Amino acid sequence: MRRFNKLIAVLCSATMILGSSVTAFATAPTSTGGAGTVLAYDYDTVVVPTAIKVTFNPQGLPIKIGEADGQPVTTTDKVVSLNYGIASKASLDKKVVVKFAANFVKSGETDPTITFVDAQAKAQPKTESNADGATSSEYKVYLYVAPATAAPTTSADAAFAVSGDQGSMTDNATAANLADVKMNAASAGLATFATAASSPKNSAYANMGFKLGKATYGLKADGSIDFETTQAQLDSKLEMTTLGGVTGFTIKGMMNENADWTKANISAITITPIYTVAAAGTETAVENTASVVILTEAADTAEPDKPMSAEELAAATAAAGFKTDHADVLALTTDTVEGTEEELTAINAAITAFNALSEAAQAVLAAEETPITAATLTALKEASQAAAITDETAALQYITGANAWYLGASNSAGLSDATFEVTSVTMQKNDGTAVDVTEIATVVAYSNTYWVQVPYNAAAELGITYAAGSTYTMVATVGNTRYTGTASY
Repeated sequence: MRRFNKLIAVLCSATMILGSSVTAFATAPTSTGGAGTVLAYDYDTVVVPTAIKVTFNPQGLPIKIGEADGQPVTTTDKVVSLNYGIASKASLDKKVVVKFAANFVKSGETDPTITFVDAQAKAQPKTESNADGATSSEYKVYLYVAPATAAPTTSADAAFAVSGDQGSMTDNATAANLADVKMNAASAGLATFATAASSPKNSAYANMGFKLGKATYGLKADGSIDFETTQAQLDSKLEMTTLGGVTGFTIKGMMNENADWTKANISAITITPIYTVAAAGTETAVENTASVVILTEAADTAEPDKPMSAEELAAATAAAGFKTDHADVLALTTDTVEGTEEELTAINAAITAFNALSEAAQAVLAAEETPITAATLTALKEASQAAAITDETAALQYITGANAWYLGASNSAGLSDATFEVTSVTMQKNDGTAVDVTEIATVVAYSNTYWVQVPYNAAAELGITYAAGSTYTMVATVGNTRYTGTASY
């Protein structure tokens, strides 16, 4: 009971203090409500290597893979590959899944008889102790992708300056640098290339997934945010301060050294990686490998997860090429377009290239986390065109002798430019609704001036009829100028 009384006393005391500071008003005070802008950023960039370099070396020749202290560094591995990095600049955790496709390039008319095997011993010579090994007439290849044991820290040319999975130096995490990184290959979480019933002949596939931590962003040195800052302005004020997750992979394997590969009817083995990026979930890391490798996505069994057919590979490759060729356009949004001539040219080129893609490749792009479709590209074009438009007041006239409506500059001198592309013309009906009359509008010259002409009879068929005492409005977009004229009769 004593503790309860003390509590009451404290509450009463607080009430008395608050009460003593209250001023009595003759009328109730008022204040203006405020709307708080939500300022948030979202970056999806994940940087991947620009190219994959692999050499197949069945006879174990010394292959140069770099230099150290001015001397060549060589290896006699049967499958020789550089090490490749993947770095996230995304503002949220990302899951990156890489599908690798291996295909043999024929060197003659006869199809090669290459066999992908699921264990290294099967591609080594057959012996008493290796009963599953290859005979001298068998062209067997064991091929796999190995993840890094830890996040790569340097490339052949520059350091990423990472600590664990995060880093503070961001400029060197470029696609070119990620095509040759220093890393140690893990022995677990391997993605073995394998064929399946649906695979094309002499093709094999492997899948590997990575979970990459998010990058961090902060204000630029000359940036500032205040109550007036809008969401659209935020992007120009930020820069990446810490690189997100960095991971790596390399390609390794074994070839039957006793086979005569000059008679295998192949000139090369191509390896194509296809990257997909999605929001990360609750993926679990493979034991004893870098913490960014995803257990649920690692192809550590002989049967690959949903192997690509030749058609699927072609579609995925074409889609990836489109994204690379038109990366600048795909980085735009309807809110960030500026309406420059160069921007609109690039968008038009992207639309042309997209329309030239196969339906399968277009479907791959439409399935992206941020869909890429004809509609989204057209929306970019329309937004870019709108951003470039300036408004000008014009004069609207109905000339009875010509039986037509005319829209020109407000000083009656006509439109200000002799080069026209009429993109849209609307007129307001008597009931106030707007009617698109673009198809019947033309630009005409009169006494060295230019006017947008809409024939009366054709307009009347669309519902634009003359009525005494009515007000009419015409809006014409000509080039980068939108003319608006209003007339009352």
